[in-house]
Amino acid sequence: MHGNYIRLNNVRAINWGCQAGSECFVLTVGGTANNVIEDSIVEKRSENNTHESTLLGSIGSNPDTASGRACAVRNNYTNSEYSNGFLGLVRVTSIQRISPTIALLTTAEPHRHLKSKNLVVKGALVSGNLNNAYNGTFAITEIVSDTQLKYFMYADPGMDADVSGGVTIGHGVSSEIITIGWVDEYQASDEFVWITTKRPHNRTPGQIVAIVGIGELPFGASTAFDAHTVTYHQIVEVGPANDFRPSKFKIRKPAGVPPWIQLYYPSAILVGTDTHGPAAGMGTGCVTEGNRVYDAEIACYTDTGSTRDMIVRNNLWNNVYFGFHHNMGNRGGVRAGSQGTVTTAIPASSLTFDPAIPTRAIFNSGITPHGFVTDDFVLITGASSPGYNGVFQIIKIDDYTFRYDMPTAQTQNATGAQAVKQLAACVTNNGLLATFAVPVEEPHGLLPGNAVDIALAIIPGLSNPFANPFNGTFTVKSVPSPTTFTYDLASLPTGVAFGLPTYAFRWQTRRLLIERNRIELRSADHNSYSSPVGASLAWYAFSGQAAYLFPRVLMRENLIGYSNNGGDTRMPPGTAGLAVTTADAGILAHNVLDVKTEYPKQCMEFASRNVSYFDNRDSAGNLIRGYNQSTGIFQPQLEDEVESALLFSF
Repeated sequence: MHGNYIRLNNVRAINWGCQAGSECFVLTVGGTANNVIEDSIVEKRSENNTHESTLLGSIGSNPDTASGRACAVRNNYTNSEYSNGFLGLVRVTSIQRISPTIALLTTAEPHRHLKSKNLVVKGALVSGNLNNAYNGTFAITEIVSDTQLKYFMYADPGMDADVSGGVTIGHGVSSEIITIGWVDEYQASDEFVWITTKRPHNRTPGQIVAIVGIGELPFGASTAFDAHTVTYHQIVEVGPANDFRPSKFKIRKPAGVPPWIQLYYPSAILVGTDTHGPAAGMGTGCVTEGNRVYDAEIACYTDTGSTRDMIVRNNLWNNVYFGFHHNMGNRGGVRAGSQGTVTTAIPASSLTFDPAIPTRAIFNSGITPHGFVTDDFVLITGASSPGYNGVFQIIKIDDYTFRYDMPTAQTQNATGAQAVKQLAACVTNNGLLATFAVPVEEPHGLLPGNAVDIALAIIPGLSNPFANPFNGTFTVKSVPSPTTFTYDLASLPTGVAFGLPTYAFRWQTRRLLIERNRIELRSADHNSYSSPVGASLAWYAFSGQAAYLFPRVLMRENLIGYSNNGGDTRMPPGTAGLAVTTADAGILAHNVLDVKTEYPKQCMEFASRNVSYFDNRDSAGNLIRGYNQSTGIFQPQLEDEVESALLFSF
C-alpha cells in the first residue's frame, strides 16, 4: 500500500509467499508521513516459496533523500515456520514401538493431523535422553483414529518411549535454510538423484523443496540446476539418519541435467528461501519496536534506501541467524550534472595518421563543417583503432579538418570514428575543495554528511581520463545552494574537468539506535547456512573509505544469546555478538553478550573510526572488550579513555 497516514492494525496474514521471480512483501506501506503497522500477525508461510520474503515494512517514498516521516512497525508477531496444518499443540499419552521403524502415537485429545502433512514430535525420552529416534520431523504413515496415528522413524529406538516428561505434537517445522553438501553420483540412465545436506533437513517424502545454487561447469546453467535461480522438486524418499535426523533426500532427476562430473558447487547451495522480519526506514523518526519475531533468517533487515533516524528497541527475536542486519552500500539512481556534452556527434569521413609524425591524427568531417576551434577539447569515440579514441585538445586546420596528438604512434588509419566537443564540466575545484553543480530544475536534495558517488568527470591527457581525483565516493562537505554541493578531493587534479559528470546518493543510515532488544540466535555449526550474529552493520557492493555509511551508531542494553538452550561450543567463523562496519562514530555500551565464537568477535568493529566501548559483559559478569578487526587490536574501554584524558589535563 502507498499513501500517508495509513494504519494497518490487527491484520493477520497467512499462506504468504511468492511464485514469481522477485521478493515477496507481505504487509508493507510506503509514503511520506505517519504510516504505521501494529498489533498484526504474519504466520503460516507457504511451503513453496520461490524467493525471500519481507514480512512487515513501513518505509518512506524516496530512497535517496529519506523524505518519509514517522514510519513505524510495532507490537507485531511473526512466525516463519512451515505450519504443516498446525492447529495447536496436543499432549501425547503414549508412543509405542510396533516395529524397528514404525511408532504408534496416542494423544489425549483428537490430534487433528492429516497423512499428507508432517508430524513434529518433541519431548519423548529413551533411557532419560531426548536425543532419540522418536523426536523430530516425520512422515505420517497411517491415521489410525482421531487419537492415534503411525509414523516412520529413521532409526530403531529399541524400546517404547517414555512420555512422563511431557510430549507434544502439532509444532511447526523450522524454515531454516539448509546448505547442500553434494549431489550423489548418478548415471545418465538414472531416474532419481540423491542430495546430501550438511545438516539434517527436516523434510519428508511428498514435500516440495526449493534448491538454489547448483550450476553446470563452468558457471553455466542447465535447465535442471541453475546457479542463479530457484528450482523446485518433490521429495520421493528420505535417506538414512544422522544422529536420528536424516540429511539425505531423493528427487526425480530433472530433464536436461548435466552429467554428474560437470556439476558446479558454489559457496552457497541451499534448500529453502529466507525471511526478513519487521523494519521501518527510509525517513526520519523511523521506529521498529515491541515486535516478536520467531524463526527467521534475519529478524530486522534493510538494504534499500537512506534513513535519517532509525530506532530499533524492545524487540524479541528468537531462533534467528541475524538479529539486526543492515546490509548497506547500494546507491540510488544516477543523475546528471548541469553541464557537459552539448554538441551533436560529427562523423569522420576519414581519420588518418601523419606518416611523418605517427602520433598525430588528422580528422576530416567530409562535407559537414565540424564547428570546432583551436584549443577545444574533443571526445573521439568509435575509431576502429583504439589509439585514436579519447579526449584531446585539437588544432583547427580548416572548417572540415582538425588534428590532435595521440599518446601512442599509429600504423594504420581508422574508420567509424565520431567527434563531440567537450565543455567544461559541472564539477570544478579550488585546491582540494570540489564543487558540483546540478540543473536548476532538479535540486539535488543532499545534506552535509551524505555519501555521494561522482563519475564520468574527464581530465584530458591522462592515459585513462576517467581515473582522476574528481571521481569516486565522497562525503558531502557543504551545501551552498539547492543546486550545488562541495566535497573534499584526495589529491589535486592535474587539469580542468570535462565531460558529463554524474552523481548518485550512496545510501546511508545517518543516526541509528539499537537498544534493549532480546536476541536469541539459532544454534549453528560449521555446516550451517550462516554464522549467527546479534546485530550487524555491513556494506554491500561498496569499497573505499572516503565516506561512512553509518555516521552515528549507538547500541546499548541488548541481551544476545541462543535459543534452545544455547549454541554449540564452536560456532562458525563469522559468529559475532555486535559487529559495526563503516561507522564514523559509535558507542557500544551495557550489552550482555553470550555468543560462542572461537575468534574475538563478541563485540567488534571493522573499517570504522571513533567507536567506543563501555561495560559490555557476558551473563557471568566478565568484561568483553571491543575488538578492531581492521587492526587486530583490542580497544580501550570508554572509561579508560576518560581517565587518560583527565590525567593529561593536569
